[in-house]
Amino acid sequence: MYSISPEVLNHFEELKSIYRSLHQEPELLYDLPKTSAFVAQYLENLGFTVERNIGRSGVVATIQHPGPCILLRADMDALPIHEESGVEFASKIPGRMHACGHDAHVSMLLVAAKLILNLPNLKGSIKFVFSLLRKVATER
Repeated sequence: MYSISPEVLNHFEELKSIYRSLHQEPELLYDLPKTSAFVAQYLENLGFTVERNIGRSGVVATIQHPGPCILLRADMDALPIHEESGVEFASKIPGRMHACGHDAHVSMLLVAAKLILNLPNLKGSIKFVFSLLRKVATER
């Protein structure tokens, strides 16, 4: 059985709030101005230097340390589907819905970036990428 560390559990309400906010404002494909602005601002508030508009709407933040580099990624786009879930945080935009889980992925990666940033003795670099990887890879 796995257990969740108290450090992670302490951020559950924040994660839920981010998820619900993103879920209500779904954006499609590479046209993600609100989502990418939110992600970039969140990361800048943590102290990251942020690269914006990578591959149109992508966001990249890096923790730079000597050693190998890993990349953690979350797609941000939604689907052109009308939401009929009935949840209180349902999409406010007709014909668009986060039915794919990308809103959850973004929320989790933002909170992970916050937690990882404060890890003592971190070795190596970490890139946090928010967008569609195939677009980011071709634009860099």
